[in-house]
Amino acid sequence: GGLAIDVPNGRYRVVVNMDSPSGYWGEVQRYRRRVLRVEGTELADTMDLEAFRRRYYRSWDRDDLPAESAFDAYQIPYFAEKDCTVDVGDGQLNIEFEGENWACCVSAIIVFPAARGAQGDAFLDFVRARRRFHFDNAFKRVLHDPSGRKPDPSPEERRRGCIVFARDWMEDVFDNDMPREGERAEAVSACAFAGELEPIALSVFPIEALGTVTVTAGDLAGPDGAVIPSGAIDVGYVQHRITRVTMEGSVYTIAPRLIVPRRTAPMPPGVTRTFWLTVRVPSDAAPGRYRGALAVAAGRGATFAVPLEVLVRRGTLDAVDIPVGPWGHTIDLPWDGPEAAAWNRRMAAASLRKLGEYGFTTASGLPVVRYLGCENGVPRFDFSRGDAQMRMFKENGFEMPVVTYCALEGLTTYYKDAAAMQAAGFADYPAFIRALFGAIQRHAGEAGWLPVYWNIGDEPIGDDLVRSAENAEAYRAAFPQGPPFFTAASSFSGSDANDPHFRL
Repeated sequence: GGLAIDVPNGRYRVVVNMDSPSGYWGEVQRYRRRVLRVEGTELADTMDLEAFRRRYYRSWDRDDLPAESAFDAYQIPYFAEKDCTVDVGDGQLNIEFEGENWACCVSAIIVFPAARGAQGDAFLDFVRARRRFHFDNAFKRVLHDPSGRKPDPSPEERRRGCIVFARDWMEDVFDNDMPREGERAEAVSACAFAGELEPIALSVFPIEALGTVTVTAGDLAGPDGAVIPSGAIDVGYVQHRITRVTMEGSVYTIAPRLIVPRRTAPMPPGVTRTFWLTVRVPSDAAPGRYRGALAVAAGRGATFAVPLEVLVRRGTLDAVDIPVGPWGHTIDLPWDGPEAAAWNRRMAAASLRKLGEYGFTTASGLPVVRYLGCENGVPRFDFSRGDAQMRMFKENGFEMPVVTYCALEGLTTYYKDAAAMQAAGFADYPAFIRALFGAIQRHAGEAGWLPVYWNIGDEPIGDDLVRSAENAEAYRAAFPQGPPFFTAASSFSGSDANDPHFRL
């Protein structure tokens, strides 16, 4: 598509924004090629998987800091406005766009005579200022009230250039937190059973500009020559990132969110940095106390040691024997095309390994099945993706039931899909569901799937709540007792027995 703008003949500067930052659910702009043509002048952009990956992850390795503006950090880099100067000789400025899907998200076209460049530049500055004004009024940042009081450093702390303190790892340490009374760390300690992973949090409050800080763990010496080697102690640092306060994100804050698996962390001035250690106690570790130290080295400060002690308790913990895990298990690149398939598989496998490592026993998002319709009353399916997902879960040690929370392609499962039922030649919905999921269950048994709970509702409200309940009743009629098993997600509060949520 395009625009034709009637203008006097002459030279014009044209500025166009056709970039989009993201959608409500994080949808991102992606394309293979897009073109902006202004009076025949072509400005083309191309994108392949690697270019998209760089764009998608461009902010992964940074902190969000109170001294920064979210508008400058995120909005300015998102938009690379097209800017060109063209000559018009026929009284009409022609602007054309070419691209697939959301490639050309045109939100601004600014045209002015090139001879009035100073006024045009002033107007562009005005537009940017108005964008910033509206952003700052639409999105409000509230910052954490710092804990503790500004400490009076000891001579040793002045030599180090920082104060180290320890807080229970279940309590967040924000970028502006200061050590509270009794938190200064002369030493840090933990206790765990053999085979257990135990976290330790050590925070660094800078007195002066440190540049970077590196934390290195040494061996821990235990009873009768036993050792927890330094290689069994992971060291990472906590990244401070923008975090929603309200669900839709209009109010946000800066909070500790991610653990970066690096021993060396940047130390922005005035920012408290927490190091997150994970002690992987060997499964054959003898009970007793293991002692060693952490070496803390500031880039522009001193190097010093913080004693570390780990008490290994007698005995071991029982394995988790209930399904526990997150919604979802993938970390996909949302790229249209098969090029991302290998990356997505590697990331899914890495995600499952990490989930299993930390004790989770299940996750959602599988099996993905495609319903292909019925032939002579016999349902047909494509099980290839679901089979591959089940193999991956089992290869990574998962044995517990899973909840789908993913689409069954070709069939609406949240509400009655009357069109699919009629196309399959059925007149009774429970009979239709019995035929479909009976066939799925037979395949599950033959392929050795993990037990599946099929999610058939997702927090319905209003009229959709009644439709969801009617759908669930049809599934219950089809299978009064599983397998197959079905479930639904619902959010409500109260005890009114007439609330339709109770019906669901």
